[in-house]
Amino acid sequence: MEILLPYGQRQLKISLDYETRQVMLLEPNRPPYDLIRLALAAPIGSPHLHEIVRSGHSVAIVTSDITRTCPTHLMLPPL
Repeated sequence: MEILLPYGQRQLKISLDYETRQVMLLEPNRPPYDLIRLALAAPIGSPHLHEIVRSGHSVAIVTSDITRTCPTHLMLPPL
């Protein structure tokens, strides 16, 4: 199946196989913080964090260093 997605001033054509069960379209005008919270609430291919980590467990959070363009300051607070 092929669908057209708005992308800036044009459209992108993407092809999905028939096994695709869900497609999420993110609103580009939403604040990045909201988009990160949505991604954490609906992980792809993994259980929710609260199902993996229990109170009292230790965790390690790995993020990019200053040499990579990554909005760590936005991604860490929702965790």
